[in-house]
Amino acid sequence: MHRLSIQLGTAACAAVAMFLAPTAGAALASGATPPPAPAVTPTPDAARGARLVQTHGCQACHGASFQGGLGPKLSGIEHRLGLEEIAERILHPTAPMPNFGFTRSQALDIAAFLSGLDGGSGTVPTVTFRPGPGTLEGTVVVRFSGAPPARVSAVAIMHMTGMTMPPIALHLRPDPADPHRLTATVHFSMAGAWIIRITAGTAVRELPVTIGS
Repeated sequence: MHRLSIQLGTAACAAVAMFLAPTAGAALASGATPPPAPAVTPTPDAARGARLVQTHGCQACHGASFQGGLGPKLSGIEHRLGLEEIAERILHPTAPMPNFGFTRSQALDIAAFLSGLDGGSGTVPTVTFRPGPGTLEGTVVVRFSGAPPARVSAVAIMHMTGMTMPPIALHLRPDPADPHRLTATVHFSMAGAWIIRITAGTAVRELPVTIGS
């Protein structure tokens, strides 16, 4: 008699456990597809944005230092528009700006790059390029909001698909007229698309430039 009670108790517990099983578990048991995980939006990356700007020739309309040309000035745009607003204008441009078919992630990368063109605070500098009298030369100007950090380095990198070119190290020197500014003369080895990369402490700033066009 006691043995029968124990068996019935075990069966009852199993039934209760099945009744209380989570819905998701029941769905999986029945072969139903679980709901998809929410999409993760990657953090906007200004370095990726700089390369997109370079490869799509944005400076042809907006000027070598994004100070304006055929297209409007973009340096300082973050004082007028937020990151999402900039991305929206890239994704849904107004003529004569073409629609490049960027993804939302790419548009946010470009927005992050454009938002840092006029520099920031601390060790994040403003980087501009001034073309020189010769076709393959120019001056890089690096300006900080305060005193430049002890270690600042600069290189020019050739941006060519499928080809690796050795970077050109640039010699930054203090500007006697401005204690917050460093400059370097660049002699490029060939015409084409280049990236000027400035490293100041842990901060990295990249500026795309097109040489010889």
